[in-house]
Amino acid sequence: MATYSYGQLEGLWINAGGSTALAPIMAAIALAESGGNPNATNKTDNGGKQTSWGLWQISDGTHNQPVSGILDPETNAEQAVKKYKSQGLAAWGTYTSGAYKKYLKSGVSPITTGLASGSTTSTNAQDAGITSDIGSAIGSGFAQAFIAIFNPFIEILIWGTETLLGGALMVVGVVIIVANSKEGKAVQAKAGQAAMMIAAPEAAPELEGAEGAAAAGGASKAASGAGKAANAFSATGQPMVEDWGFGPQAKQQPKTVTSKAQFRQLRASGYDGPVRHDY
Repeated sequence: MATYSYGQLEGLWINAGGSTALAPIMAAIALAESGGNPNATNKTDNGGKQTSWGLWQISDGTHNQPVSGILDPETNAEQAVKKYKSQGLAAWGTYTSGAYKKYLKSGVSPITTGLASGSTTSTNAQDAGITSDIGSAIGSGFAQAFIAIFNPFIEILIWGTETLLGGALMVVGVVIIVANSKEGKAVQAKAGQAAMMIAAPEAAPELEGAEGAAAAGGASKAASGAGKAANAFSATGQPMVEDWGFGPQAKQQPKTVTSKAQFRQLRASGYDGPVRHDY
């Protein structure tokens, strides 16, 4: 008697309303139960208490056919779908015992058309199985070839990314170490002083005077200069009324300016004496 191939059994299951995802398992169960023979009959099933019929060995617990035409492959598949929905996969002993795994395949395309009611010829069944096996082998070979060709490039890409990340972390670490060192803090202080001179040019001479005094060893003059630089602005952000300077002309009467522009010009001219701000 001719038998059904793996792909044809998958197709019968799907055409009967079964899940496509379960089709490979149900095809393997059918092969384990009946060998793919639609006319398979087991009259001594369950210790001789029942007869099981057809591809999926359907039984109602007696020796009677559960439905008319149970040996018809399509009818048998429909009853198998009903059995699964009511009892699950555990309803088949070949599933619970694991015997179906011997027949389980992957990558076999279901054959859902051209399925005649009754068994097919063994030649057609074998050809269909061979075709499915060849397709599976080609697909597997292509996947392996793809991995062999591109895997080195993928590994290089991963290595390069890891190297870049490692280098970035090293740079960040060096920046942190330098920033916390004595030299780094000195650089930060210089940068802050430069920023203050840009933001408040009126205070620039006082700052420069304080720095020059410190360089010359006059610690008290540096402190005085820094204090006056800090007091270069009132609480409202405007210059104080008088700025007494730091140079040798500090004891002279202050020169009066009426705008910030005049103040800048006066300092730019080299005058470092006292200045009165009337603006």
